Amino acid sequence: MYSWKVDAKGGQVDVKQTKLALVWRDISGSTDLYLYAFKLYKGGDDITSLVTITDEDGNNLKTATASSGANKNSANVIIYWATEDTTAKDTSSTYLLRATASGFTSAANVSNDDGVSINMPTDTTVNGATIKYLTNHATLDYIQLGTSAEASTEDANLIWSDNSDLSHDATASEDDNGTASSSGDWANGYLVKDLPLSTNTFVGP
Repeated sequence: MYSWKVDAKGGQVDVKQTKLALVWRDISGSTDLYLYAFKLYKGGDDITSLVTITDEDGNNLKTATASSGANKNSANVIIYWATEDTTAKDTSSTYLLRATASGFTSAANVSNDDGVSINMPTDTTVNGATIKYLTNHATLDYIQLGTSAEASTEDANLIWSDNSDLSHDATASEDDNGTASSSGDWANGYLVKDLPLSTNTFVGP
């Protein structure tokens, strides 16, 4: 479905979470559209077991059951690491996301096919605080950025670190009311080079 590269020129890059945006096109309206059995690869290696893949409602997108996967109400594919994923200084990492589709129908004219588009967005504003920590969302299965106060937490399309804190830590607090337990060297995707990335669109069955 999608591929992207992390290029760590000049310094190590650690990634905790990335979000991909989904836009659905249900032309037929006759069937339910699903994406499921998501898998993530890094440099050709299957690293699905190292990540959690959900939509914004907490549905497990690694499920083998189509109807339990992403559906027309899913706006995001959210991928996060239990620890973090590291790209060493002056190297790069290439990722590939795969999924199985269900319910997509085709028509005599391709413009009438069901379809889905996916892309990697950016974050449009700088972090609200100088120092940001990792926090688990209070009720859903993904990571936010914030301080220890709930009012300061924010969703981010990309959560990454330059590993600049000597006590660098990727441990998120229990929820967004908890005391921050990670190091404060995490950032969102604001001004990250080349973001947003291009959109892939798939049509038909």
